Amino acid sequence: MSRTPKSTWVTDALELHERPLIRYAKWLLGDRSPIVAYLKITKRCNLDCYYCPWHTTPTDFTHEQDTAVWTAHIDTLFERGVRIFVLEGGEPTLRQDLPVILAHAQARGAHTILATNGTGSIWRFSPTAFTVAES
Repeated sequence: MSRTPKSTWVTDALELHERPLIRYAKWLLGDRSPIVAYLKITKRCNLDCYYCPWHTTPTDFTHEQDTAVWTAHIDTLFERGVRIFVLEGGEPTLRQDLPVILAHAQARGAHTILATNGTGSIWRFSPTAFTVAES
């Protein structure tokens, strides 16, 4: 039985899933590329919290970028070192294409976090983690 050379394991780890210690070592060596990106993928929201600047209706699509633009942003950020994407808004679960955006980031090898107010059916989405805002 042949064994995979250890150098291949190291290369795979660096290219696909940078470990926190590896990332920290690169930071100590001067690499200041971002690790986390917060993407405000919509300004729409199904709540009307007085303190929130996102006072729009769930059907207000004004100036909202389409799926291709967001996947291109994810590609660019991933190439620059981002490995965690936090998708937020407004309320990101109001986007019809949210599963596509999540799947695209995960296919690149990134972790995804969905920041939601938790009022909708969030279990149909499959981010790496959820963050539910407290009201």
